[in-house]
Amino acid sequence: GGNVGIGTTSPGADLDVHSSINISNPTSTINEVADLNLRTYSSNWGYRQTKISSTLLNTTTGSNRLDFTIADASITGGNIVAMSILSTGGNVGIGTDNPGAKLEINNGSTQTELRISVTGDTGYSTINFSDASDINPGQIYYHHQQNLMNFRTNDNDRMVINSSGNVGIGTTNPGSELEVNGNIEAGKNVF
Repeated sequence: GGNVGIGTTSPGADLDVHSSINISNPTSTINEVADLNLRTYSSNWGYRQTKISSTLLNTTTGSNRLDFTIADASITGGNIVAMSILSTGGNVGIGTDNPGAKLEINNGSTQTELRISVTGDTGYSTINFSDASDINPGQIYYHHQQNLMNFRTNDNDRMVINSSGNVGIGTTNPGSELEVNGNIEAGKNVF
């Protein structure tokens, strides 16, 4: 068969659309879904499917959820919701379709991992905490080449944990298990 083009006279695929596509479900009941299904087939594994869905959550407010789902006959239950975005608040869920925070990650077991990585062994990974007046008032840096974790506030180094596990407060190069460059105040006895 030939290629079909919408908005183009020279389609480059089985269906080539050069404009917008609307996918809708005209019912207005809670949990009604409009889906876009992307399927592949393997004689060894059967159908594999990636699905993009819009689900109506509330008929009064019109709030909805956008889901990216991986559906696979070999997966117990058949579907894994890979990511969800709620229209109310913009919460993003990875592994959950009901995120309770701006980002919630849940792998359905007792251990969930968030990995921040670089492609080589140099450079650094950073978590920035920002507000309206400062883009980085708090930071956690990991220096990959030095294997060094650095905690910063107000753009200044406050605490460092080096590759030996030594902790430095007020110093970026601790030579002992705990090295403090400054005063220490203790409310109880120190042994």
